[in-house]
Amino acid sequence: MKYNHEVGIRAGLCAIGTALILLALPAAAQSPSPAQARQWCFGTDKVGDDRRLAGCSAVLQANPSNALALANRGEIFRRKGDAERALADLNRAIDLDPNDAIAWYNRGIAYDDLGDRDHAIADYTRAIRLKPNDALYYNNRGNSYIGKNDYARALADYDQAIKLDRTFALAYFNRGTAYREHGEADRALADLDMAIKLDPNYGPAYGNRARIFRDKGERARALADFGKSLQLTPNNDRDAYARASMYFDDHDYARALEDYDRAIKANASYAGVFNARCMTRAILGQLQEALADCEQSLGCARAIPTRWTAAPSPTSSSAISTRRLRTTTRR
Repeated sequence: MKYNHEVGIRAGLCAIGTALILLALPAAAQSPSPAQARQWCFGTDKVGDDRRLAGCSAVLQANPSNALALANRGEIFRRKGDAERALADLNRAIDLDPNDAIAWYNRGIAYDDLGDRDHAIADYTRAIRLKPNDALYYNNRGNSYIGKNDYARALADYDQAIKLDRTFALAYFNRGTAYREHGEADRALADLDMAIKLDPNYGPAYGNRARIFRDKGERARALADFGKSLQLTPNNDRDAYARASMYFDDHDYARALEDYDRAIKANASYAGVFNARCMTRAILGQLQEALADCEQSLGCARAIPTRWTAAPSPTSSSAISTRRLRTTTRR
């Protein structure tokens, strides 16, 4: 279940890039036969995003009104970070087939990617009306409600997702994270325990459980869970930052420095991490490096657009995840 990025794609995915992407493909991928194009666009086997794009684009060249090809290509555009093309394709797909629940779902994710929670919620709601028994739809809508700080509706959606699928580790993780942020540590711990039981390789669940143990004063258990999280997800900058802060509080500055290094390597955009490493280096006598970090911290802080949130503190939980990709067999 990856770190839970999965989303809809019927008998196929959606699309990526542009002419530049097509130029990067082999000649066969640039101009597939009609049968090959359909296989690449709609096939349920492991078709790469580049081929999926080439296939769907070829299908659409022959039939610009193929709703499923538009929906699948739109999802690939979304994955590649091209929100404008993603929405254009998904809008057209929905216009052509307003009963396509997965197209509504994928467009909801595209809006979520853009931070437009209201449109995302509206699209997830439409997907739920069309297919009320899909746990993913409730889970994602719950995430959007979290983005609006509407915990009551978020929890209701996570409850429904779990009711529909008792093995849905991601929904337990998301609900547990919401409980923790709402001050219900015992409920949070129970949900995170269940998420780990269902998926023992779910790194972020260990990280968020570590925060509960840390807040309860159970430092050994917290450090063990942060260690497991970072073993499973080595680039989890927030968990590295959180563990570094625990080491710093224990005056274990060498280990703290290692984790601050890890956090910055994974994500060099947080002013707070540079500031913390600055202090750690100063304590260790690395004054020139400390000065460089302090200057970098100031630079990061100035570079943050006003619409962004401040750099997360080491006490913040890992971000609630959204499933990104799901295949089906419908053609």
